[in-house]
Amino acid sequence: MPIGALVAEGNADALRAFLAENAQDEATLNQQSTSDGKTPLHVAASTSLECVEVLLAQPSIKVDSQDSTGSTPLHLAAAASELGIVKRLIEAGGNVRAVNVHGNRPIDYAKSTEVHAYLTEQMAATPVPPQRKSSHLIELEAELPQEIESLRALCIDLIVSQSVFQARCKETIRQLIEEKHVALHKNRLLEQAAGIQDKETSERFIDQLHYFQDQNEKQANTIAYLETSIQLFEYAAAQQDEYYRKNMTDLTKQHNEQLQAIFRRNAETEKAFLAYQTAHSEDLAELARLRIEVESGTKSKSGTAKGAAGSLETALQAEVHTMRKDMATLVAEKLTLEERLKLNEKLKAMSEAENVTLRDDMGKLRKLMQEEVVKQMHAAREEQDEMDESSGNILFNRGEGGQKRLKGGAPEKLLERLMDPTVHDHHYQQTILLTHTMFISTKQLLDSIIAKYREVAADKSDEMRLESPILLRIINLLKFWIEHHWADFADDPALKDTLESFIKESFEDGKMGSGLRIAFAEKVVKESALDMAPSTAPKPILPKALAKRYSMDSGSSSTMSNRTTLLMGMNIIPMERPNPWTPFGGKSKVSEGSEEIKLKLLDFEPLELARQLTLMEFELFKAIRSREYLDLAWMKETKETEAPNILRMTRWSNHVVQWIVTEIVSVKDTVKSRAAAFERVVMLGQALSKLRNFNGVKEIVAALQTASVYRLKKTKEAIGSKYMRTYDELVRLVSSELNYKNMRAKIRDADPPLIPFPGLYQGDLVFLDTCQKNKLEGGSLINYHKLESIARSLMELEAYQQVSYPLEPVPEIQEYIRSYQLLDDDQAYNASLLCEPKAS
Repeated sequence: MPIGALVAEGNADALRAFLAENAQDEATLNQQSTSDGKTPLHVAASTSLECVEVLLAQPSIKVDSQDSTGSTPLHLAAAASELGIVKRLIEAGGNVRAVNVHGNRPIDYAKSTEVHAYLTEQMAATPVPPQRKSSHLIELEAELPQEIESLRALCIDLIVSQSVFQARCKETIRQLIEEKHVALHKNRLLEQAAGIQDKETSERFIDQLHYFQDQNEKQANTIAYLETSIQLFEYAAAQQDEYYRKNMTDLTKQHNEQLQAIFRRNAETEKAFLAYQTAHSEDLAELARLRIEVESGTKSKSGTAKGAAGSLETALQAEVHTMRKDMATLVAEKLTLEERLKLNEKLKAMSEAENVTLRDDMGKLRKLMQEEVVKQMHAAREEQDEMDESSGNILFNRGEGGQKRLKGGAPEKLLERLMDPTVHDHHYQQTILLTHTMFISTKQLLDSIIAKYREVAADKSDEMRLESPILLRIINLLKFWIEHHWADFADDPALKDTLESFIKESFEDGKMGSGLRIAFAEKVVKESALDMAPSTAPKPILPKALAKRYSMDSGSSSTMSNRTTLLMGMNIIPMERPNPWTPFGGKSKVSEGSEEIKLKLLDFEPLELARQLTLMEFELFKAIRSREYLDLAWMKETKETEAPNILRMTRWSNHVVQWIVTEIVSVKDTVKSRAAAFERVVMLGQALSKLRNFNGVKEIVAALQTASVYRLKKTKEAIGSKYMRTYDELVRLVSSELNYKNMRAKIRDADPPLIPFPGLYQGDLVFLDTCQKNKLEGGSLINYHKLESIARSLMELEAYQQVSYPLEPVPEIQEYIRSYQLLDDDQAYNASLLCEPKAS
């Protein structure tokens, strides 16, 4: 039987039994009738409290469901004067203020005084909470004066400030409208130049642009695949080359030993032959002497003497015969040795020919083995990727030819690929190390790497560890991290101590990890030592007042000695750390106790002013850590701790803008002198552009385009045409048109040292954060494509931070800029009005 019928009969027991036996979904319990739209609870509200109790016991019942007239069950219960049902509905969450299509509330249908009183009580018990005043508004009310005259004066000040603010807003709006018209005109010219005449042509160009973007992404995928293949080939070739070199070395060593033995035997034979020749020569000489003595002897000698001489001669002849025989034997041996030597030389030539053939065969074999190794490594990686992709832990984009490009992955899978020796992707390694804090803390990353190393090395001997690809990969990863991203450890002493303890524990002795130990030691030493000031710094251009107090010749050597790091053997004695605002830690050359010199903008050469401003801004730019750009840290409530260096540079840029504005509007004597100050600022901007300080150029243009300076039409009319052309060039350089197209091209073509405009890259990161989410659909996979795009910008910024400017700091000029007394916006605008009042 349907629920509605049981409720209409008022049979609460049957209804309870029916609901207990048949589980009902939300739609069935709250089903409305086709005639009046009433639900079972509407019917029960005007008939039976017990049925109401049974229905309200169901978790999916809707207490405030409405019928065709917008009335709730509470409306019907009040109309039926069912006080018990009214109370029960309100206890279940019924809305006592619900209004139907006639604009009536439940209390408007209450006929019973008890029901009416109860509803009135409930409505009074739940009043609408009054709007609370903010703490700031309460403080303002407390500070307001009580006297009428003071209030009147305050109101007058507010009205004056309002009029000034309104005038400035109108000026700014007019300026923006002019810029908009100029931009629209340029846009129309660009469209005409590009051949865009109508909407269809524009859509066609957009379609072509999308097509080229797709093609570019496909080519990027292909390039990434080829780079990976090349890295795998190089890795396999290096291993095989090392193996064959070792074998060739052993063969060459054996061959050399054989040749040395042959040469030694030949030398011994020649030495014996020379000894025999010497002895034979001595015997021949003795025989000749004896013959002379015999021939010159007296004839009176007895026959016995002649017989003795004859026997002596016979003995000598026999000895000579023996020696000749020995000599013939030695000559035969020498000839034999010479033949053997010739044979050895022939064997050597044959061996060399065989070596050449062997090298060719080894090259072919190495190529085949490289292909085989690459296939095996690629197959293993492919198999693992397919398993991860099927399990939903990783996601790839596939281009033409089946090339894969990582799109996203779970954090643990991204770390696994980072430590996988078969993944030879330098760009991937850079991306993860730069952007890992978007999905894992730096401490967690280091702990994961150390845990992986200990897990793999636990059951391996020293020899096996040297041959383990994954251990070598982890060592090279840590070495790369130290060499290229040392700031992660320098800014966190606890993290640095963890890394140092791991290195000492795992690589204290032995060949393994020697490069890692050296890299860590070098960074620790460099951290406490100062960089030597460049020796090629140009000579500063000083104002006359400062030049008199400087001893350029004697001071230069002492200044250099103050900034030079002392090296004694291998021991580095660190000097005192520089002040954050003093780029090279140089001390003032001005003698202490000398009187203060008051300087003005026109006293400085624009080039030297640009040099000092560039030195100060480069130190601020260099101090920015890459992690400060991640997750738009400079825009969060915690920006003071997460992006302190970005904020320092932003505040400094605001300081420079206000300094330039104050310099110009403070010149109130004549239009000509104010025009001279304007021209000097333009020359300063030009010098900054030549120094490739694009942030400084942006500051100069921003200052000259503020409302306080932009409105000075008479001043601009007095400026020379040459300076106005330079000013227009600077404006075009830093223009935000086409996403800073001109500035991007200039930065791309420039060589470091340079200072980019950080806002350009911050805008790119904001765009990326807006268009791409940190995680892919589903919320479990990290969007690696976004990390890769962010890392590209960060790597570019880090490259610019590595090369310092070879310039000599002048503390007095830097202090002039830093300590200049600024006017705020209102004061500057009022000063501008004093310079050139509004036309009546």
